[in-house]
Amino acid sequence: MTSRTRFQFRLRFTAIAFAILSALVIGAAQTALAQTYSVIHTFSGSDGIDPTSTLVQDRAGNFYGTTESGGSSGGSAGAGVLFQLKRAGSGWIFVPLHDFGQPVSYGTMPLNYGGLTFGPDGILYGSASYGGLLDCGQSYCGVVFRLQPPATACRSALCPWDYSLMYQFTNVEYPEGNVVFDTAGNLYGTTEFGGVYEISPSNGGWTESLIGAADGEINGGMVIDGAGNLYGVWGEGYQTKGGVFELSPTSSGWTETVLYSFTGGSDGALPVGGLIFDNAGNLYGSTSTGGIEGGGTLFELLPSGSGWTFKLLWSLPGSANSGPQSALTMDSQGDLYGTTVHGGAHGGGSVFKGTRIGNNWVVNDLYDFQQGSNGVFPVAGVTLDSQGNLYGTTSSGGNTDACYDGCGVIWEITP
Repeated sequence: MTSRTRFQFRLRFTAIAFAILSALVIGAAQTALAQTYSVIHTFSGSDGIDPTSTLVQDRAGNFYGTTESGGSSGGSAGAGVLFQLKRAGSGWIFVPLHDFGQPVSYGTMPLNYGGLTFGPDGILYGSASYGGLLDCGQSYCGVVFRLQPPATACRSALCPWDYSLMYQFTNVEYPEGNVVFDTAGNLYGTTEFGGVYEISPSNGGWTESLIGAADGEINGGMVIDGAGNLYGVWGEGYQTKGGVFELSPTSSGWTETVLYSFTGGSDGALPVGGLIFDNAGNLYGSTSTGGIEGGGTLFELLPSGSGWTFKLLWSLPGSANSGPQSALTMDSQGDLYGTTVHGGAHGGGSVFKGTRIGNNWVVNDLYDFQQGSNGVFPVAGVTLDSQGNLYGTTSSGGNTDACYDGCGVIWEITP
């Protein structure tokens, strides 16, 4: 059972938030703003179950994602699906691109909480947490894979894509987060149990190295700056409430530095969703629990001399582990978007927007989920298109005929 799965129990939180406006502290109800919510795909089992990865978008406006299980190869017991949501006029066509199953050596269960990644060659890359080689004790280690349009002509809109293995791990175990590339073509990612790996080109093949080991579980992926430094978060660890860390390349290897350790107080605890940069080089992230309101926090880390300064942006209302599970998203205006897995007015999760007002922030719900056809429990984050529309998935809800709690949905929110 992954740490994300352990978060998925139903919680109900109060709908009270606070905002600091100018010099006054104002208690304000966190209400949903006027938006139009619609479901644009409902999973049915054979096309996937439990979509937990944040969607990624290509230049044509098509979306790509993964499901943890389901698929035509095994029905409700399938090993996961890679899919495309393709624009078709004013609507969408769902295209299954690859169905995980046999052989196991090709990988299974593409958790990919951070989503797939477009590499420098324009090909989609991701990791599958299981499958591959049986070299990690009694368990399969996992793989990194490539996905690209078929090399041969296909006239159908539902053609599968070409899936190939980039690397089968031999020491690293259970890769979960998205992967990132540096300018030299090296690939980096994370494993659930605290390791950060590097896969480097070597004599026509690849070399695997473990370059960092944070004190706790890592579910989100890493982000990289222009100098090649890597940044990530770890969640629950030995006598820790989670933290933010940096890995810096040196001539003798990698240097790991803890930038901030959470206390579990007003700053929150268990930052599982990963980080993002703004244009000024500041880092933004979230915690899944804790804070003044109990449902997690939003935070910023600003470079300050040779270190970083932590700034608490907002405390989310809720109960333990009800907060964000994926990285935040920032638009061109600097507004932040994200999801809570068990937040909102009904305890089924929410989509929120954070807006900067002077030196402070106000956060409002855009949509509150509840059990039913509209989906529930959004583990994945938010993706924005060029028109300001928001897209995401819920891990449950939707079709309850195929899945007990629903197989999940893909949703759209328009202003």
